[in-house]
Amino acid sequence: MAKYKEFNENAILDIYSNKQVALSNALIQAREKTSLLESKIELLAIYRMKDEMKTVVKKDGSGNNYSVHSVQIDSSEIRQLIGRKGGSLYGQIEAAALELKQKLYIYRDVEKNQFTMDNLYGEVSYKNGTLNVEFNPATEHLFMELKDNFTKIRLDIAFQFQTNGGFQLYKLLKSYAYTLPEVDVTKPQAEQAYITREYTLSELRLQLGYVDLNQPELKKEGSKAHPDAEKMAALEKKPKYKRWADFYNRVLEPGIEEVNRISDIYIASIDKQCGAHGKVDGVSIVIMNNVNYYTKAKDTGAYDDLIKKPANVNVPETEDEIFEFIDDMREYMHETGLKTKDYKAIAEAAVYDFDKIKKAYEVMNASGEIDNVVGFMIKAIQNNYDMPVKGSAKAKKDGFNNFEQRTIDYEELEKMLNNQ
Repeated sequence: MAKYKEFNENAILDIYSNKQVALSNALIQAREKTSLLESKIELLAIYRMKDEMKTVVKKDGSGNNYSVHSVQIDSSEIRQLIGRKGGSLYGQIEAAALELKQKLYIYRDVEKNQFTMDNLYGEVSYKNGTLNVEFNPATEHLFMELKDNFTKIRLDIAFQFQTNGGFQLYKLLKSYAYTLPEVDVTKPQAEQAYITREYTLSELRLQLGYVDLNQPELKKEGSKAHPDAEKMAALEKKPKYKRWADFYNRVLEPGIEEVNRISDIYIASIDKQCGAHGKVDGVSIVIMNNVNYYTKAKDTGAYDDLIKKPANVNVPETEDEIFEFIDDMREYMHETGLKTKDYKAIAEAAVYDFDKIKKAYEVMNASGEIDNVVGFMIKAIQNNYDMPVKGSAKAKKDGFNNFEQRTIDYEELEKMLNNQ
């Protein structure tokens, strides 16, 4: 286990205990080039927008007034985030400010069913020990006044991370963990429910922030409505950790260890998937709730707060409410002719979020003939399937389309856990 001598974990836990920030899943799952320091500053800045947001009036090129929102962060707070007691941080913070200002995000526009490339920030500057962060009004909807499709990230977990791979893995996979049922602390880790996420290797490198989107060729592809991660990988100059062995050893392996040690989710396995000539072209990730984390929470009395359902989901509490929800599903999906138990299974997979059910149903109808409606719907909900891209093959597996979910039995999963 790695040791970080200058990092005061208890101070982080005390300062940010029970504090969290809500981010849209589109932002969490966005493609961006990032570092650990930038990501922590970003979370803190967005968190500050709740109570310490300032409004600044500016003028555009035509002399018209427009407003931007901003927050300020003192260098002493950044020092605490990275566990530094002494020494100058000027160079690090100045570099992070420049990167944040230039950073591009490729995020999914749910309403238009396409991807958009844009900045999250306007001006970002560091002066006299204070970092000033201005947000881009066009992308504030990704973290302000969220009503659905968002995830709450606990700051006392996020700010403990000391590896970029661990932080990015946690943030990404946490956005899908809502589909997991409530953790059962009476069962061992290997017997917990799990979900599987699958990515091409090119897409995972993009998702975890190891591709520079400001390269002209990549920016051109990334600005398309449906960018292709494989094309972006081919166009990349001086790629970082492009080989599977480098990416796994330098990013994924230490990241898994850190996620499992400090967070509320557990990565049971990351399995490589090989294509032609044995080349690794994809990965399959098995995710669970972390029993150890929730057991500790139960011992400290914080368990009940942790297991509450997401605030954006109105889960039926009575049997009448459940059947009323199922009746709405039956009316919407009347062509399927499913049984009540099937509708209930789909509803539970979606945590009774009707928007997720509607999206999965639309994806299914656009995917051609489906043999197992219930199985497809549940996988589409759990894996957040996108609509098939027009003109693409049914099973197209470029970086911006999900793989099919792989089935793993508990016996196999227990062997994986015991061999770690």
